[in-house]
Amino acid sequence: RTLSGSVNMNFSLFNGDVNGDNMVTNTDMLQIRQAWGTFSGGTGFNTNADLNGDGVIGNSDFLIFRQNYGRNGDN
Repeated sequence: RTLSGSVNMNFSLFNGDVNGDNMVTNTDMLQIRQAWGTFSGGTGFNTNADLNGDGVIGNSDFLIFRQNYGRNGDN
């Protein structure tokens, strides 16, 4: 059986949640650190750690993480 239709939802997410657990914590920072200096298409690049979407894991991504550190999205 297939259902169709639309659903309206409101939720918030904070940029910096690299591991997808809806929290910006040290675990996310460790994943940024592990991918530090990598670039899109290169070995070790983590798309989720590219917080500003520029294709490089670096200072800008860390600053976004730091700005949202400790925040949690909606449950």
